Amino acid sequence: MRVAHISDTHLGYAQYNLVERKLDFMRAFEMAVDRILEMGIDVVIHTGDMFESSQPDMFTFSKAIEQLSRLKEKGIEVVAITGNHDRTLRKGKIPPQRVLKDLGLLRLIEPYGCMDLDGMVVCGFQFMPRAFVEVMKEEKFGEFSERASGGNFSILMFHQAIASYLPYADSYEMFISDLPEGFDYYAGGHIHSFIKENVGSGILSYSGSTEFRSSREAAVEGAVRGFNVVDTESGKFLRVNLEGLRSFLVYNLSEEDAGESLKRIADEVSAHDKPVVFINYTFRSYPIDSFREELSLIGRNCLSLRISSRRISEESAVRESITLKEVVEDYFRDFPVHVREIASEIASAQVEQVRGVLEKFTEEVTGKDWKSSVF
Repeated sequence: MRVAHISDTHLGYAQYNLVERKLDFMRAFEMAVDRILEMGIDVVIHTGDMFESSQPDMFTFSKAIEQLSRLKEKGIEVVAITGNHDRTLRKGKIPPQRVLKDLGLLRLIEPYGCMDLDGMVVCGFQFMPRAFVEVMKEEKFGEFSERASGGNFSILMFHQAIASYLPYADSYEMFISDLPEGFDYYAGGHIHSFIKENVGSGILSYSGSTEFRSSREAAVEGAVRGFNVVDTESGKFLRVNLEGLRSFLVYNLSEEDAGESLKRIADEVSAHDKPVVFINYTFRSYPIDSFREELSLIGRNCLSLRISSRRISEESAVRESITLKEVVEDYFRDFPVHVREIASEIASAQVEQVRGVLEKFTEEVTGKDWKSSVF
């Protein structure tokens, strides 16, 4: 049996408020389904954040139905869990995956559980904060390990960040040592980078996202977009990268070489089909606006030009190793724990992610959605 592991498709995300980016996320999903059909995959597992929102727009939802129907027509089973984006916290609300389950397009593990697929055991649990994972570890992980031992091949699905794979501290939901033992394949979601390593006698992998959600993801050395394939009989692992998606170009510049570098960037950008371009610029005397002609040329040939500019002074040079997250955490250290957590999460988030962080926090604390809450 061949199993495709896909995650963090974030369907419906109109990045930078651009319709083109919303279509890019859907296109990446369609390309993944194309490859899955071409490869003769038997089972697809989706480890969360299928959608950007727990209430996707109708265009996005209908397109998701269209793609999942293609898999169903070929007899390909889809098993899913919900991530932090597509879960819902309001009483009486359901995640979009529940509707897809009712339509017969996927099987949903919610909030946790195990199932048998022709001798293959699949266990999983949806996105849960750190405290809930601790409860799961005490009450359910032993049972999961027992189920794993009874199958020809076993998979654990989860949508949590493992601490050792994060570039910043204290934003994890679990440690690698928390994972229940005995699984052949540990399928992770939530971290958008491709990660693979051996754990015990099995393989742990984050398949990463199918499309970049931030410049940080695109700037990682060897950054790729795609999914994994595991053969349950041979144990062989295959990485499938999606080619032909919109280019993300990330540049780090200083004022010393900015003029020539921006001309070179303009040439590189023109060689791509409307890429997304990020420029991180540091300076002491000459702000980025000093190079309007070069920037105008870049802007004409890209879908979106994102510029982060920072002036360096002698004082800031001394303190440049101190991060915003560290400053925020120090300031809020004597506040209640939920205040510290939301402040830290906002400080770590990309600008375009802040609204989503606040919406989730509002739902968790008040039980109401963002629009109906009064501050």
